[in-house]
Amino acid sequence: MAASGAHRFNPLKNFEPLSPTQLDEYLSRIHLDLLLPVDPTLEVLNRVLYAHASHIPFENGQLRFLDLKPSLQLEELFERVVTNKRGGYCFQVNSLLISALRSLGFNATAGVGRSCVWDPLLPGHTLGSTTHQIVFVELDEKLYLADMGYNQIGLTCAVEVAPGVEVDCAADEKHQITNSDYTGPGNFMVRHKRAEWSPLADGVDPEGDKYSPLFYFTKERYRPQDYEVFNYFVSHSPVHIMMRTFIASIVTATGGRAVIIDRKFKRREGKNHRDLEKVV
Repeated sequence: MAASGAHRFNPLKNFEPLSPTQLDEYLSRIHLDLLLPVDPTLEVLNRVLYAHASHIPFENGQLRFLDLKPSLQLEELFERVVTNKRGGYCFQVNSLLISALRSLGFNATAGVGRSCVWDPLLPGHTLGSTTHQIVFVELDEKLYLADMGYNQIGLTCAVEVAPGVEVDCAADEKHQITNSDYTGPGNFMVRHKRAEWSPLADGVDPEGDKYSPLFYFTKERYRPQDYEVFNYFVSHSPVHIMMRTFIASIVTATGGRAVIIDRKFKRREGKNHRDLEKVV
């Protein structure tokens, strides 16, 4: 089959949707009551994403502590995340999310991103390799990014892939899409802004807009087997953060974030619940 448009994606190799029984169990797992079938609208999409972020944690515990290499096969992912009520990192939670969204009638596909990290020795931000899985949803002739896999500062709703679009997220933080041409013209950067009372992220200009680059991405689509390659590196390389650092995070019931990084716990909240913020 010829490539479709500029995305070079073969829809015949897309992620399998959940079965009706699996979908019911997934919705129960994220505590979301939907009367099926539903119309695939932006409102429904955002309800799914926020419920997912609030009940399925980002975490790499089994990899970090037990060296158990995660499978990306749907049945095994489903057993881990839904049946056994575990979490996962981007390849696990976003692969499951795509299958769930497709079973709800959404046109969901997958892409990849490159994390943008501050290097104090340059000083400046540097791009990592293509080791972050992202989710695209085409809806009402617009393309949205729906990413549940960027640990403690990730999205909690869909954001249109268009320069200048900004959305609110947990703990009174924000995300924004901008143009970026690191690897070629016509690509994008997701930027993150902390709450106004929080310390600025490393490398952020205090006189600027207070945003920090989070990850860079293109619109190119990828197939399930592509992530087997990326996941092998992430789960085997001693230099990758998933092999070196324990990370767990989830959106709290009050709309903040609870985060564990190795032995440090931190809770960030919005302005209405700042009394609950804590660092241990």
